[in-house]
Amino acid sequence: MEPAPLGPLTLAEASRRMAAGEFASERLARACLERIRAVDGGVNAFRSLDADGALAAARASDRRRRESGCLGPLDGIPVSLKDNISARGMPATCSCRLLEDYTPPFDAFVVGRLKAAGAVILGKTNLDELGMGSTSENGAWGPVRNPWNPSRVAGGSSGGAAAAAAYGGGLAALGTDTGGSARVPAAFCGLVACKPTYGLVSRWGLAALASSMDAASPMARTALDCALLLDAISGHDPRDAASRPGPAPKAAEAVLAQARQPAAALRGARLGWPPAVLESLPAGDPFRSVWPELRSAAEGAGARFIETPLPDFPRASAAAAILIASEAFANMARLNGLAYGRRGGGADWLSSVCQARGQGLGHEAKRRILFGAYALSEGQYEGFYVKAARVRRLIASQLAAALGQCDALVLPVAPGPPPLLGQSGAAADAVRLDHFTAAANLAGLPSLAMPVGGLPAGGCPAGAQWLGRAGDEPRLLALAAALEAVRPDWTFPAMAPRMHAQATARRDAAS
Repeated sequence: MEPAPLGPLTLAEASRRMAAGEFASERLARACLERIRAVDGGVNAFRSLDADGALAAARASDRRRRESGCLGPLDGIPVSLKDNISARGMPATCSCRLLEDYTPPFDAFVVGRLKAAGAVILGKTNLDELGMGSTSENGAWGPVRNPWNPSRVAGGSSGGAAAAAAYGGGLAALGTDTGGSARVPAAFCGLVACKPTYGLVSRWGLAALASSMDAASPMARTALDCALLLDAISGHDPRDAASRPGPAPKAAEAVLAQARQPAAALRGARLGWPPAVLESLPAGDPFRSVWPELRSAAEGAGARFIETPLPDFPRASAAAAILIASEAFANMARLNGLAYGRRGGGADWLSSVCQARGQGLGHEAKRRILFGAYALSEGQYEGFYVKAARVRRLIASQLAAALGQCDALVLPVAPGPPPLLGQSGAAADAVRLDHFTAAANLAGLPSLAMPVGGLPAGGCPAGAQWLGRAGDEPRLLALAAALEAVRPDWTFPAMAPRMHAQATARRDAAS
């Protein structure tokens, strides 16, 4: 039998319908691949496809389901991977010319977990080069366009992952988040994304950007879908020194428990709200316009808003930019064209490295690496890196104080709507677009983005952010699911038909 149209289909719904025998994983994978071939030329979400591997994995899932039963809710579900996550036999270019021909011979921890759960990996998605950006315009193979409005950015650096999951190139995606790199594109594309507590998900096999902040992050169409992905990839990994020991929290159980009593997670919840946030937003910001409805919906379900002090977000995003550039400088030392990647043709070691990097790295990557070198240099170290580290401790203490008064903070994801393509300066974007998100990475706390409101900003969704204590992913996802129950019209499945309508209107106007 044919599956439902992929636009509004959720991971959990697809899993349930496959279990009921309504359609097979192979048919679902083929539908996703057909959708990619039809749409991606105008979006540029994918860097590479593994159609043969995906169909083989889907057939194996169908055979397993017939013979011994499915492995779980992800079995047979098509997903994509951001192209800075290693998967055996698949390119891992990080959208960087220097790594154009690099194919890792191993699976990242998170990829191994997805495969063990039976997920079908369709391919690798586009990003800002080496993860250095907030708009997905800095990749070596062109920008990612927002599928809701192709004249606007999809956010970054996980823009390709968000765009693919939004237009139907898989039912979910795995991105990474170092300062907002999953939450910002999720907000711009109408998805739910969870940046987990630092160490909850292993970094092993991710291309390192800033090792003290990097986090593999699930991106999906609902809070339940996101929770199912998070549960699959969480857990201790002895290969990652930062990996948290002990059992991982069960996020999907919390979401399903509240689903049996709609909006239960909001009843009695104490939600922190810094009033000065609205004053800091630019005129016409979509979150500013939707905030009264968001607060009314939550309070109507029994939540109580508590005014909390405003964390120093401007310093947080500036400190994160310094720390990320500094750690990137150290991590990029391995990109020398000697062990792997593009090789230089110089007569000696130094000229070969200079040639490989000069030809293989883009302008924005070079700028950030040089800035990181400057911030760590003699005479500048105290003024840049050490001060940024002090701000990091300040932000952590401010968030701890705020979260001591409430169960979670409610915040915008990004200030303003998605920028128009080519209208934002790459150097300033990381600081501006990560204004509200970088604090969670600095403090190592969990945070998620979810769609709220209709499509007020250039035809693109608006997003809200939940930020909680370490290990509080189940509570945050349950709160998001509760808000979805109160305002189902704000969820991706409800909004998805409008994406198709907008695309049709643009096509008709062009003709």
